[in-house]
Amino acid sequence: MMKHFSFRGTRRQSLPLLALGMIMGVTVPQGTSAALQILDSINGEDLAAIQATLPSLRDRRLAPEAHNIFVGAGAAFVGVVYQDEKDSSKIVGIRVNPAGDLTAAEASGILMGRAVFQLRGKLHGSSLGPMIAALPVFAQQKGLHLDQYRLELIREKTSFIVTFLDKTSQPGGLGNPGPLPGFEVVLNAQDLKVLRSHYIR
Repeated sequence: MMKHFSFRGTRRQSLPLLALGMIMGVTVPQGTSAALQILDSINGEDLAAIQATLPSLRDRRLAPEAHNIFVGAGAAFVGVVYQDEKDSSKIVGIRVNPAGDLTAAEASGILMGRAVFQLRGKLHGSSLGPMIAALPVFAQQKGLHLDQYRLELIREKTSFIVTFLDKTSQPGGLGNPGPLPGFEVVLNAQDLKVLRSHYIR
């Protein structure tokens, strides 16, 4: 479910807005109105699994943006299932390790969370582009490891904000933020060019 957050404020209200923004891990501009939408969230290791299957998906002439994406695991493999947004009966399952195709039983097992299959994460295909566009900036930071983080994608008017948060912290910015530093990448919503990036706490 998409979470909506609306902030409307003047400069006199800027301190409460900034405090709330810090709790959520996002930047709220002073003296302006901003509408924030948390679009998606996924662990870094699951995003890496999705990224590893993209060449195989494109070989089939399928666009990830047109699918809901599910990451799951069986007893001896990790797999990614792509389910067509318009026709849920159209499913493609790809193994990450070892590489190959998932069987129909494995793919449906991940989707349904059956028996020995574990559904680890899910993502709207439309969220994939901004998250992947933010990865090179994150990778340039020394000492940060993607598998220790959870990514949240936020929409703010004309930009996407990708936040990298300690995956041991609670989603939505509540509770203990975890020991790892947060990081944020802001992208132009039209062309996904990086506008700025910085650490957050």
